[in-house]
Amino acid sequence: RTVHKARVGYPLLYSGIVVYRNYGYYSWNVFVPTFLITLMSVTTFTVPLEDVADRYSVILTLVLTSVAFKFVVSQGLPKISYNTFLDTYVLISFILLTIIALGVALVGYLSKHASEDAASNTDFVLFCIFVGVFFIWH
Repeated sequence: RTVHKARVGYPLLYSGIVVYRNYGYYSWNVFVPTFLITLMSVTTFTVPLEDVADRYSVILTLVLTSVAFKFVVSQGLPKISYNTFLDTYVLISFILLTIIALGVALVGYLSKHASEDAASNTDFVLFCIFVGVFFIWH
């Protein structure tokens, strides 16, 4: 095809490049471990309400594990100025773990300064919210 401009013809060349991304590495080495770390946070709700320190130890261990995992994974990723889907996925995982940690603090406060029934109900509501958000997110 030729483009004519002011009676002069300029030939055009159309070209394209087909690029495929091999995402299998990131699926198995980033998404699955992050998914499992976040899923393990449900075990926080199996610890009795009275054992606030044990509940905190479970969730904070998972938060530290998640941060360490993100640090190790980021060493092998290119440094870019925008968030990728992978970055967003890990960030949402951090947010969910943080919400559970804040929920543990709230339930611990309610069990000590309010009724045990209020703490139990709040714990159940937080569990339902977490499970709902987790499954909607995935």
